[in-house]
Amino acid sequence: MPRSAKVTYGMIGLCALLLTGCGEKLKSLTTEEEDIIAMYAAKVVEKHNVHLGQGVIRYRGNLDDEEDTQEEESEDVEAEEEEPLEDEAQTGQSTSGETASLEEEPQDTVQEATLTDVLGFDGVDFVFEGVSIPESLRLSDYYTLPDPQPGNQYVIAAFDATNRLQNAQTVSMMELSPRFTATLNGETSNAGMVLDQDLMTYEGTIDPGASERLILLFEFSENAAANLSDFGLTVDVNGTKSRLIL
Repeated sequence: MPRSAKVTYGMIGLCALLLTGCGEKLKSLTTEEEDIIAMYAAKVVEKHNVHLGQGVIRYRGNLDDEEDTQEEESEDVEAEEEEPLEDEAQTGQSTSGETASLEEEPQDTVQEATLTDVLGFDGVDFVFEGVSIPESLRLSDYYTLPDPQPGNQYVIAAFDATNRLQNAQTVSMMELSPRFTATLNGETSNAGMVLDQDLMTYEGTIDPGASERLILLFEFSENAAANLSDFGLTVDVNGTKSRLIL
């Protein structure tokens, strides 16, 4: 029998003798006493065990496993931190795409139409006859325009309202209340009020085949009024705006 085994069995027998007595009850040990005996027995075995050259050592595999686990946890944390950044990048691209899409939508939704179609009087055509600067502020025998603002000039747009039917046609602009806006060389002006033959306020009856010359009055700077070729006109009838084909 090996020497280490003999020592072990001897220690076990010694412990049995210490814990037992002749005809006496087993002695009850405290937790601290049990720990002391166990520690002493382990030290004796360790001392006489020739195969335990390095004593009590830590199993290396556990350390490697812990390091691998820590590395995996670190990689998981880094992946979680990177994923929101990717989502944010995708969200930013999506937002930018939506913004670009909104910017590409046309801002000007005003449709083009003739004044005849916009006003819609049966059998009455409204034909644009041109734009001009009045030679005099006196437009009729009983009406004279007030002076324009300093540095400004009046501009008049003329239309002929012609009845192409065989019976007289009544034209009532007050029912429609059209509002006209003109543009000229980058400037904008709303039509002013005149007392005679005003297109915005005309009330009358046009005989078959007859025409009425109706006008719109605007006020622009002298610089803008120096060139009338860029004249444009928009009309608003009951909230619907149309760019007039002149």
